[in-house]
Amino acid sequence: MKIKSNSSDRFKYVSFTDQISKVSVDIAQWHSSIAAATSVENETHFNDAIIKYRDLDYGSYFESFLNDIPYFNGELRTYAQLLHQKDIIANALIRHLNISESTSLGTLLELTTAFVQDIREDFRSYIWEFMEAIIDILERSHEDKEILQTVFFTLAKIFWLQRRHLVYELREVFRRFKRIFCCKRPYLRRFTAEALAFLLRKSNAVGKLTVFLAETAHSEIDNPLLIDGISRLYFNALKITKGQFHSTAPQLLLEILHASFGIEENDVRNVAIQILVGTMCQCSIYTSKEYSALLVDVILEEYKSAILSFNIVKSSSLAKLLNAWISQKMGRSLHNPASLFQVIIDGAKSKVGEVDIDTVGLLSTAIKRLI
Repeated sequence: MKIKSNSSDRFKYVSFTDQISKVSVDIAQWHSSIAAATSVENETHFNDAIIKYRDLDYGSYFESFLNDIPYFNGELRTYAQLLHQKDIIANALIRHLNISESTSLGTLLELTTAFVQDIREDFRSYIWEFMEAIIDILERSHEDKEILQTVFFTLAKIFWLQRRHLVYELREVFRRFKRIFCCKRPYLRRFTAEALAFLLRKSNAVGKLTVFLAETAHSEIDNPLLIDGISRLYFNALKITKGQFHSTAPQLLLEILHASFGIEENDVRNVAIQILVGTMCQCSIYTSKEYSALLVDVILEEYKSAILSFNIVKSSSLAKLLNAWISQKMGRSLHNPASLFQVIIDGAKSKVGEVDIDTVGLLSTAIKRLI
């Protein structure tokens, strides 16, 4: 893609990677922009959207979709009419979203969002069919930046509008999107994590979900991309914008930590820790010394507690997380290096000469990065 440079009259090539890196589908940043009111002429967002795109999309695929719904008969103007025809509309949308060669996917995705806004709770009957159709679009349109952005905005809006229902269906949501979390394209894993993170923050069953995700990743241990995808999910649930973390991040991290350490099967627990190591690396890269205390202090307190209770498994795991944090950016995102050294020293003293390999590794990294 070529864009005009501000510094000259020449056009500058912008790679797909650069374009896609600037796209964010974090619900927290834009959910308030979802239209709350319809136009004066119509009662439904859906009819408003059709009128809008009839002036923008002159393609045969959009026209074909309109012929499959009772639009030309004037039967979709009121809310009551839309509810009466909701099965026909839902089936038509799903059918046309599944047409791989369609040039009207962007239009149909916008209409899907409008449809969800209108029928709200009634959308539950169709949600998984729409999810599958949208996931299929992701897999076949993975190099089309405009379609990708529209797809993920549509998903994020569906998650927002259906949050009261989906927050209790997080396992099923993850099962549906697992193949995207395993995708070799990192931007698809990032977008999916951004979209699902909102639901994770709203969940009151974080511990159970953490165990489920670790077990799922362990069952596909030969696919490290799934571990990366889950790490990204945790990271996006913890962060907000500009290097900062959500006000609920300490409690969320604590729940994830406790659930991970509480897994009885060693191999599954090790995968859970591996996921968290990835999350800590991303958090450290993302933040700065100014904002890191919110999460680092949680880990340090847990580390102290594990040392005092002689919980070697837990202290060793936490040492790995701290090591991962200070290994990024030469440790510059650690707010108080002295507190880390003090915890390590106290831990070494309490073990009376028996220091585990992960604590040794943490101390070695701390000396190299922080002194």
